Amino acid sequence: DWIGSMEEYFPYIDAPLDPANYVREAAQHAHNALEALQWTGWQPAVAPAAFTDLFPFAPNAVQQEAIKLAAQLDDAALIIVEVTTGAGKTETALYLADHQGAVRRQRGLYIAMPTMATSNQMFSRASTFLQNRYQTAAARPLLIHSQARWLQDNPPPALSVEEDLDGTAAAATRDMSWFLPRKRSLLTPFGVGTVDQTLLSVLQTRHFFVRLFALSNKTIIFDEVHAYDVYMSELFQQLLRWLRMVGATVILLSATLPAATRRRLVEAYTGTEKPELTNAPYPSITWASGAQSGVIPLAATEARPPIALHRIDRNPQSVVEVLATNLKDGGCAAVICNTIDRAQAIYKALAEAALVPPTELILFHARTPFAWRDEIEKNVLDRFGKEGANRPQKAIVVATQVIEQSLDLDFDFMISDLAPVDLLLQRAGRLHRHPRPVRPKLVSTPSLSIAVNETTDIPDWENDGFIYEPYILLRTYLTLRDATELLLPVQTASLIEAVYDETSTLPPLSPALTELLTKAAETMMRNQDKARAEAKNRLIPKPNDEDLLSKRSPGLEEDSPELHSTFQALTRLGKRTIAVVCLHQTAQGLNTEPDG
Repeated sequence: DWIGSMEEYFPYIDAPLDPANYVREAAQHAHNALEALQWTGWQPAVAPAAFTDLFPFAPNAVQQEAIKLAAQLDDAALIIVEVTTGAGKTETALYLADHQGAVRRQRGLYIAMPTMATSNQMFSRASTFLQNRYQTAAARPLLIHSQARWLQDNPPPALSVEEDLDGTAAAATRDMSWFLPRKRSLLTPFGVGTVDQTLLSVLQTRHFFVRLFALSNKTIIFDEVHAYDVYMSELFQQLLRWLRMVGATVILLSATLPAATRRRLVEAYTGTEKPELTNAPYPSITWASGAQSGVIPLAATEARPPIALHRIDRNPQSVVEVLATNLKDGGCAAVICNTIDRAQAIYKALAEAALVPPTELILFHARTPFAWRDEIEKNVLDRFGKEGANRPQKAIVVATQVIEQSLDLDFDFMISDLAPVDLLLQRAGRLHRHPRPVRPKLVSTPSLSIAVNETTDIPDWENDGFIYEPYILLRTYLTLRDATELLLPVQTASLIEAVYDETSTLPPLSPALTELLTKAAETMMRNQDKARAEAKNRLIPKPNDEDLLSKRSPGLEEDSPELHSTFQALTRLGKRTIAVVCLHQTAQGLNTEPDG
């Protein structure tokens, strides 16, 4: 309807046409419109590609199992890849998506990331992959999240490229402007963005069906699925039900996934209980397609060196002292905080202590003005990423959860606030992540210091209890309280189940801790019930629900942040935020840049 209403492609005519001429001209107009708007510029590959044709390296053990699985699948499928960080999950998912796209003649690919920062990094990787695969600008992805328009490396609406596909050089212009409005963005064949964009397709907005159509007959990759809270999980399970109905293949990636979560996700997509898939070993690939399903145990990845565990006080001065001791010989350290206010306080304390030059002390959080945040993100990846060409001799990054997921970073030493065990393991995965010829002596072996107040038998979460469920924090604390080291990935599954499986046995507790744990569990259950109710009020019905035709959508708003949250299509629960544009007084007047 939107395309048919574009007068530049479907002009009014003065004189009537006979039916035969009308059909011929209308068909030509439609062809011209779809071609100009980039609907028809890309076609699926006619045959799957070999792994080594897609990537410049041989497949590892995980990827070899994925290759075998792909050969079995000729229908839409759910595939859950659970393996430790750094084991090539992204390449595994891209191979599976490419194979499904060719075999099933799918309409494209969307990669759903947990945050904007991880979307930005994945966008670059996906762009390179798709360009190498299809050798055409028509396969270039669109970056899709609320701040994408501010990124300098996001392709502009009109992109001129040089192509040489059949031996003859030709200039082509890809005009993606039609796909830029948020309601249409998912319609582009290839996209990378936040998971929120997909969750909007099952919320009662005016155009939810457009987004569902956009996801149909595609492969959707969801990364870091363990990071979803109860509200998001309810939305996500409904999304899985609909994705199965519209013929989408779903690939879920996680380094850490509780068994109960895996069971709910499998049941949501398949529509049936599959107890045989619940207790998958770790690491593994769980899959379901049509009436077939199975679990593929994976060989354990090479054991990493033990990570020494220490506990320190949360006081910023304690953080300064620990860093001063461990970085005497140099090294790159990360301090991961649960709140922005705390990150700012620790950054200020470190700046005053002058442990490193100002240029080697970096503050990275989600409240930074977006243009600067993008610059900081690139700087962090350049200096502490896998290649580390510009890795400093001594530096400290103070960050929030923005470096917890999907960013390929490697630090010599780490301090982290106590967090739920699965997220804590994610953070620990950024320690000694890649082989390096030499690390400073005091940080030559991985060490993680967990910041938690332990002045009494009862831990004090401070504001962290508003970020994470105190019950999960307490079970994590009790599980790790007497631990002196982490053995990853050997302990990954057992640690997660110790925290999230309520039937697992905890160490002996004092009466005070027992009471605290009981009250925290009751509070969590109330919070979860409230979150599920919030989700139910906003979700569209299930695919086979008889209310689908009779229930009237309230038309939840996605573009009016000034409205009360009751009337908004929320993909996440949380306090209302307001975007502020900071201006600088310059000689030329007000400007968004300090130098004009």
